[in-house]
Amino acid sequence: MKRLISILMILFLSVSLNGCSLFSSFFEDKAYGQFTIWADGVYYPYLNDVAKKFMQHNKLIEIEVKLVDSENYIVKYLKNKVNKSVDMPSAVVLKGSSMLNVYKDNKDSFRNVNSEIFELSSSYTESRVHEVKINKNMYGIPLSSSPMVLVIDEKKLIEYGYTKENLKTWEDVCTVGSEIYSKSNGKDVLFKMNKQQCIELFEILVMQLKNNDEYFYLSDYNSTISRAKLIINNLKTKHALQITEKSSNSVAGIGTYKDIIELSGKNNDKEYVVTNVPAANIGGNTFVSGEGSNLIVTEQSENISGLVQFLKYLSTDKNAIEGLKEYNIFPALRNVYNIKLFDKKYSAFKDDKVLSRLSSIALKEDVVYNKMEIINYIKDNYDSLIGK
Repeated sequence: MKRLISILMILFLSVSLNGCSLFSSFFEDKAYGQFTIWADGVYYPYLNDVAKKFMQHNKLIEIEVKLVDSENYIVKYLKNKVNKSVDMPSAVVLKGSSMLNVYKDNKDSFRNVNSEIFELSSSYTESRVHEVKINKNMYGIPLSSSPMVLVIDEKKLIEYGYTKENLKTWEDVCTVGSEIYSKSNGKDVLFKMNKQQCIELFEILVMQLKNNDEYFYLSDYNSTISRAKLIINNLKTKHALQITEKSSNSVAGIGTYKDIIELSGKNNDKEYVVTNVPAANIGGNTFVSGEGSNLIVTEQSENISGLVQFLKYLSTDKNAIEGLKEYNIFPALRNVYNIKLFDKKYSAFKDDKVLSRLSSIALKEDVVYNKMEIINYIKDNYDSLIGK
């Protein structure tokens, strides 16, 4: 009898210990943790919405999304940590050029998550992935893309005897712009741009004029920058481009999906058409994008399993489409470009398949490994490059 009781006790202890081990292993294998994301603008409600849905199925993970004033606040904080009372966020919404700007001053601001999320890189175009990379390492995921198009007030352009087919190159733009300015006695200008739009125009020109290499070497800077500067000066001299901070209408403009949405929401009788941006040369590159926004990881603690899980959840077609429909965020995920949703029409743009054109540009954009470095160079040297 004593022997039987001893055997039963041994069995009981064995099962108990194994049970504890299994119980412990269960929690070790499960992603968990508390994480905070800083976002501004439309990315705050979007990420907040996605986080709530995510947490419904991931009870051990808490994602808090906080609204900040602007991307500039995030940059200043990460560079200097100006407010010591504010806890470090786990991830932040930043453009690639801002990330690089911070990294040069404070390399410890971001976390290399290449090994944790490298599998996600194939979900995005190669050009977009390079906007979240520094020294070949991924620091986050793309949230949006910003393919650039030429947006034209078609009625106004036809009044002067032209169509979008007359704006194939920047030389064409100079010719047509000069004619419009002359015929209207200076009332109408083909392009009216503010400082930020001029920076974007310069970026487009540099991307079009650079050598075909995937890396834009510093030795190419001088000649390419000079040629881009010459085109902008010609546009200004021919009165095809007017730089002004005042809000005013022009016959055409360089725009993104955000601009298209804004124009579609206005109550006016204008009819717009979109086409690819003019090329630097006949038959040249017209597939150019601006910067998209990204979710960049700043969390430095040992456990980021829960945050990685959220990044993977965020990188799904369903969430990208939700961002487009509900928050007008043009997606960065390449698979969604083939979904029928991208045949959607917009009231102010007649029969143009705007989304289809934008997605084609995003897919065909040239890969430039150091694009963010180029953008920062243009921003830092704006006055000498473009002037007033």
